[in-house]
Amino acid sequence: SDCCAELMSDPNSSMYEEEDDE
Repeated sequence: SDCCAELMSDPNSSMYEEEDDE
């Protein structure tokens, strides 16, 4: 199982998918 795939599959993974560009 891919770590990224699981995150993307999860709706709450948006926080992980998005990077802080502040």
